[in-house]
Amino acid sequence: SSGGAWVFFGCLALVLISILFYFRWQSGKRPAVRVALAVIRASLLCLLLLILAEPVLKFKKTEEVKPALWLVFDCTNSMGIRDVLSGQVLGDYVKAIGGEPATQGDKSRVEWLRALLSKTDDNLLQELSKKYELSLFKFNRDDGVDQISEIAEESDSAEEDGVKIDGAKVAARLDHSGKVTAIGAALDALVGQAGKSTLQGVVLFSDFGQNSGTPAEEAAGRLGVPVYTV
Repeated sequence: SSGGAWVFFGCLALVLISILFYFRWQSGKRPAVRVALAVIRASLLCLLLLILAEPVLKFKKTEEVKPALWLVFDCTNSMGIRDVLSGQVLGDYVKAIGGEPATQGDKSRVEWLRALLSKTDDNLLQELSKKYELSLFKFNRDDGVDQISEIAEESDSAEEDGVKIDGAKVAARLDHSGKVTAIGAALDALVGQAGKSTLQGVVLFSDFGQNSGTPAEEAAGRLGVPVYTV
């Protein structure tokens, strides 16, 4: 900056004046003494100039903030239903969780979801967490949502972020204890959550058998971000 340039040239001038003073008007002293005195005087004068200039040190730090993504899980009674799956549908479900068809028995809807979230390879939550700052919620009542916390674990690799989502821990928090399915109320509860400034969307995992509360479509509109349904 221009201020920094003036200070630099001012210090340079003071150094030259100190050298000129001791080598022209103090010629009676030994050269080594004159050099030492010139250095000391120049240093003191430059320090005084810096103090008078009242310098302000500024530095900028640039940090990339991940966009936020919220995942919401239906934990109501209908998620405990065991659907009869066969053919291509069963094959798609088994492929999604990375299992073998011969080993898959009847699962409830929440068990399929748990299997998806806790799979070891290409884990959905870990893949999403590489790009987004995830917040996880579940709803099993008719008046709001509960945040799923303490689901991170330390990364074993120094090349990865410090923490990663533990899908098995998330899966263990999911159940089908809710008596009514109030998707609209759950989405309305998210409107008041903090951290919406970087929110890119909401992913809603549910069987969408709403039977209570405000219409889900209207509540989704009030969120102001895309709602992706699974």
